[in-house]
Amino acid sequence: MDDKKIKVVVADGDSLFADTVRAGLCKFDLYDVKVISDFSCFSEFICSERPDVIVMDIILPGIDGLYFIKKSAELFNGAFSPEIIIVSAFYNERYIKDSSLMGVYSYFIKPVSLNVLLDAVRDASEQKHKKVLPSYMAFGKSNISIVEEPVMFASSDSPKPLQDSAQSQRRLIVKITQLLHDMGIPAHLCGHDYLRDAIMMVMDSHEISGRMTKEIYPEIANKYKKSPQSVERAIRTALDVAWTRGKTELINEIFRFTVNIQKGRPTNSEFVSLIADYLNYECMNAV
Repeated sequence: MDDKKIKVVVADGDSLFADTVRAGLCKFDLYDVKVISDFSCFSEFICSERPDVIVMDIILPGIDGLYFIKKSAELFNGAFSPEIIIVSAFYNERYIKDSSLMGVYSYFIKPVSLNVLLDAVRDASEQKHKKVLPSYMAFGKSNISIVEEPVMFASSDSPKPLQDSAQSQRRLIVKITQLLHDMGIPAHLCGHDYLRDAIMMVMDSHEISGRMTKEIYPEIANKYKKSPQSVERAIRTALDVAWTRGKTELINEIFRFTVNIQKGRPTNSEFVSLIADYLNYECMNAV
């Protein structure tokens, strides 16, 4: 491997998007690109690869990207300092501000033009070697790039937009993630991802909402290679966090008269079912 090549790591829960970015970068002989697929060893992988640039989503499977960025200086221990580019459908003013203050090079809101992203990777790598801060990194919206063009397949002779179904699925994941975050359930909790999957399952087939123990817990446990009991406990812990430290106004707004927050949180099954109903209602009204 040529030592002069720019090392780039792409980390995104959407494997199609990650592969598209890799294919776009690999058209140029400047880059050595790795896509991470096993997020359970994300930090170890980054420390092992020592990339010049990381292109990542702010929310990854089982990982709070903002927490990773916050701890990155301690994690890397001064051995190396990659430029970080965030590409996410997750739009949150606090996350964007905090990312900027932590030194993130740029924050793009999906969908983003592939060419714009490739230019950002090139500029970030050049900036890294110059060792000066870009002038636009003051916090706020000045470093946000919102591009309404779809990401295109870089490897195709006749580029096509990403599949509509995949885009819809991604938007739903982001919507649930945003809602859980606003309710006070941080993304780094295991129960966060389990709740998101359970809500999506019930939105797809509401009749299984009463079969949490027999169907939902086992299916999620199989996906994450955990026991059904640990899935149930993690969801219960996440709800405890929301009910003790979350935003009571939002919880009351969502659940209205179905749950009395003063009397304690709902059961796992009640919470998942009510959130699924709430989101299905919102989706119908948005059509």
